Amino acid sequence: MAEGDANSKPLESDIKSESPRSTVDGAVIFDQIQDKISTPTLKDLNRHVTRRYAADWYNISLELGLEYGVLDAIEINYPKKSEACFQDALKKWLKLNTDVTWRALEVAITNVRRQQLDLDPVDDVYVTFKDTNDGVAGGNKSKSVKGGRILDVVANSLRSNYVKNRDDVAEDEWPPNQPKTIVNVALIHYNKGQRTKQELIEISKRHKEGTPAIDKLVSSHSRVTKDIDKIFAADWADTITTVPTEIPKLILIEGAPGIGKTVLAKEIAYRWATNTLLKHVDILFLLFLRDPELQKITSTTDFIKHFTKDHFASKQIKHCVPQLKELQIGVVLDGYDEYSAKLRQKSFIADLIAEKVFINAVIVITSRPTATLSLHSKVDRRIEILGFAQKERDEFISESLKDSPGKEGQLITYLKCQPIINGLIYVPLHLAVLLYLFKVQSKLPETLTEMNESFIIHTIYRNYLKSHVLSPPTLADDVTTLKDLPTDVFGVLCSVSRMAFIGLQKNQLVFKYSEIKKICPEINSVPGAVNGFGLLQSVQHYSLKGAGRTASFHFLHFTMQEFLAAFHVSNNETTEQQLSLMKTTFWENLYNFMWMMYVGIVG
Repeated sequence: MAEGDANSKPLESDIKSESPRSTVDGAVIFDQIQDKISTPTLKDLNRHVTRRYAADWYNISLELGLEYGVLDAIEINYPKKSEACFQDALKKWLKLNTDVTWRALEVAITNVRRQQLDLDPVDDVYVTFKDTNDGVAGGNKSKSVKGGRILDVVANSLRSNYVKNRDDVAEDEWPPNQPKTIVNVALIHYNKGQRTKQELIEISKRHKEGTPAIDKLVSSHSRVTKDIDKIFAADWADTITTVPTEIPKLILIEGAPGIGKTVLAKEIAYRWATNTLLKHVDILFLLFLRDPELQKITSTTDFIKHFTKDHFASKQIKHCVPQLKELQIGVVLDGYDEYSAKLRQKSFIADLIAEKVFINAVIVITSRPTATLSLHSKVDRRIEILGFAQKERDEFISESLKDSPGKEGQLITYLKCQPIINGLIYVPLHLAVLLYLFKVQSKLPETLTEMNESFIIHTIYRNYLKSHVLSPPTLADDVTTLKDLPTDVFGVLCSVSRMAFIGLQKNQLVFKYSEIKKICPEINSVPGAVNGFGLLQSVQHYSLKGAGRTASFHFLHFTMQEFLAAFHVSNNETTEQQLSLMKTTFWENLYNFMWMMYVGIVG
């Protein structure tokens, strides 16, 4: 039967005669579809699915893999119109690079209905995880763990999510052309103890010149490598071993803002998922510490629930706790500097780092150096991400501009005349932004402040276009500084900047949508401003629902929040207020980067 055939529409009599299982599951229309692995058309979905299941559109869409932030935006666009919301959500689902089939839709609807009846999910939902992993990355099969069915499902789901999140390039990735792997980033190892005076001199020199002098940093107690495996080697000179007792248990990875700490964290998870790293680890959990949901975790049961997201009853989860503690666990904690200073002292995460939760777990922590002093005496190994050396930087530029003849030479000539910018692009994020600006605008930035302003302007312009409220000539042609933005847009930017500063004062990096609307009321009145014109994105998490997003938001990068906070201070506080604030906060770690940005803004 063809998908669009009129006979495919279920009759009322057919519905009444369905089996109890189908009625409970809510998947009554799917029994008539012969080819369930085919992709439905939008017309078929609107005809057979949308109205019937509109009441549950949000949860069904989550099951299908759509992100919280996307669904929240749909709900704002179509308030109290569930059918219109579901139509838009299904339209977006059809564009996903995932399992877009009648079968996937049936599984999603079935499980939403079974959750409402407090029933376990159907078995089909598990097949998705195992099918996704089969053949991934050169034929690595899913790995069965020893903790029973639920933990096996969690492990396979995480493997699938880590692979998908690393390999798939999102359509809305911003900035574009960011390095996806750690291949071009050098690492340096420090044994316990302080750096030598000579090392500090060399590091200072490297940052001033903008060229990581990697070869000069090698000393009797520090080694440099690009091989991620060696981070976990018992001896820095050895290759990776699979013997748990020979691997350092607590590893600290430090690096400057934008240097690639999160990229490295995701790469470690990816390597584990494809059985090319930490092969002895049964389950590896990747946590982004800016996620406010982590603050609710007070026990191992809560920890498991964070990843299962109500797919299992509490009684089932409790049975997993003793099984989980018998497994070899790996945990990657990304963004320790973004975690509350208070929670660093007392919380489930603090207990996890102190080995009070899992014995012999392998724990990796990424952070800016400003927040890690208390960890130095506790960790087994310290790693510093140095960023691009001259050779890696040139290779990345060449690869990014390979389709633009002559452009590489132009950029190299420009960099020779701009020592400030040349000294910044050892940071991968800075180089990615510069390459984008090089492709889209004629006048290139000469300072970090100009680079940040240009990037924000293009981000706003990009989201203006999405809202269909801007026509050529482009906004970027008419606007060279943030203050040149149209009045309504500048109003939104100022309110978002105020929120950035308030968040910094509270050590808050994540904001609920209700908080955003309260602090930034302008976003509801200006088209395209729902997410601050793209300056905000929903928080990422991994669970059985996939690599999705929560209903909370953070800035595209912490450095953007710091820059906008500095912009707020420079434009909305009197000189006396600015000086007073500087006196009280200048030496606080939380404000270090903000004040550096502030100096660039005010000159």
